[in-house]
Amino acid sequence: MDILVLHSWHKQMPWNQAFSRGLHQGMAAFAEPYHLYEEYMDTSRFPGPAQHDHLARFLAGKYVGKTIEIVVTESDAAAAFFHRHPSLFPAARHIAFQTVQDAPSSPLSNPDSQAERVQILTDFRAAIVDMIRVADPQHVYVVVDTDDHSQEKRLWSFQQAFAEVGQGIDAHYLLNVPMTALLTQLARLPPESAIFYLLIFDDGEGTPITPFEAVRRIAETANSPIFSHWDSLLGSGILGGYLLSGERVGQMAARAIIAQLRQQPLTLDQGVAFVSAYDWGPLQRWGIDPGRLPRPTRIHNRPPDLWLVYKREIITLGLFSIGLFISLFLFQRNRLFKRMNAELSRLSMTDALTGLLNRRAIDALLVQECARRQRTGQPLSVLIFDIDHFKRINDQYGHEQGDRVLTTLASTLQQVMRRTDHLARWGGEEFILLAVDADLKQAALIAEKIRETVQAIAFADQIRVTLSIGVAEYEPQETVEQVCARADTALYRAKRTGRNRVVIDPSAADRQ
Repeated sequence: MDILVLHSWHKQMPWNQAFSRGLHQGMAAFAEPYHLYEEYMDTSRFPGPAQHDHLARFLAGKYVGKTIEIVVTESDAAAAFFHRHPSLFPAARHIAFQTVQDAPSSPLSNPDSQAERVQILTDFRAAIVDMIRVADPQHVYVVVDTDDHSQEKRLWSFQQAFAEVGQGIDAHYLLNVPMTALLTQLARLPPESAIFYLLIFDDGEGTPITPFEAVRRIAETANSPIFSHWDSLLGSGILGGYLLSGERVGQMAARAIIAQLRQQPLTLDQGVAFVSAYDWGPLQRWGIDPGRLPRPTRIHNRPPDLWLVYKREIITLGLFSIGLFISLFLFQRNRLFKRMNAELSRLSMTDALTGLLNRRAIDALLVQECARRQRTGQPLSVLIFDIDHFKRINDQYGHEQGDRVLTTLASTLQQVMRRTDHLARWGGEEFILLAVDADLKQAALIAEKIRETVQAIAFADQIRVTLSIGVAEYEPQETVEQVCARADTALYRAKRTGRNRVVIDPSAADRQ
């Protein structure tokens, strides 16, 4: 079964969000399979008949092939839209929620209307009584725009209620005042004033605005407390009041849908939709004693007295915290020991001068990579290189300068090498590179690139450095020592034949 809920406003409107939340909570009690669809008219931006006709065509196209059994219109604008488009879902049963008393011209006032109306009428009388009790104002400034019919009805209902219970209080109606001028005026209200907010959907200069955002801006500058009649505005800066709950109305809508589907009579208590609720922050801002609030009242965002509410928990937490502190101390001590051990392990695997891997670390990697070569068949080559005439550098420039040459060379090699390769200081002025997944030819190219790069660098004091490099490819079944010996033999051959050159393992040709 398919159910369509049509909202008057847009999806981000807090009222619609609360209504939808309550609707889904209520429908959780219905165990049979159903599909619930929600659509949003965004009436404040698209109020005209032409736009509504376009929406009707859109909905007819979107839901073609679906049998919509029930249409719920969440408030007056949506109900009027559905009434004016009777050919849209003609077989659907219509449940129309109303929050404002019909005027004679309203389509829903027609007794021939087939809609099952659920009247959750605004109770401005109770809201005004709450405001008088809490704020005791001498002046009430009513903020509203009357750009649509439902807003006019809302204003009329408020005026009727105020005439009944607001005797002796000056009422000032700020109708359709542009936002800029409204903010200025509400910042200069006389003492003993209160503001009653009846919703604004337009900033007075042609730009749509959500009621929540409008009252939030008003609350930032107003010099008097703000009351209203919708709990979806709590958190915007309003003080509160006797409020219509969007979530509760949504739950009532779910009960109405379930009653229709089960063909049961519907009985709803309108009073369930209202709640007396206030926001702790504005209560503090305006110095209002919570004891003056009507009973029962919900106070939102009130910080609890933690000791009274959570005495047992606080004591338990205290004991737990002591135990946790001891545990954390022991944990941190063990962690420190582990970190120290890890650092010691790192230091034991790192050359202190260059920061490269040391002989011990590269020996382990050699064993690991050779085993991988045996397992996967992927090539592995070993490059051993030596700084030419390094002793002369130490003798001519000193050992400190010689160390700088070694560290600069190490940094250069790290920039030139591939990310998959392993570089280590082999000992003294000798370095070793494991060229992973590189055969002899590829390794020779890597070695030549290293040699040319180092030859082009001017080290400190314009020292020029060259490298002699021996290259050997690991062969299956041979030992780590054997491949290193062949690379070392190639290195010494490079030195004997003039230095500053790359020599490939001479035995490789014999094996090929």
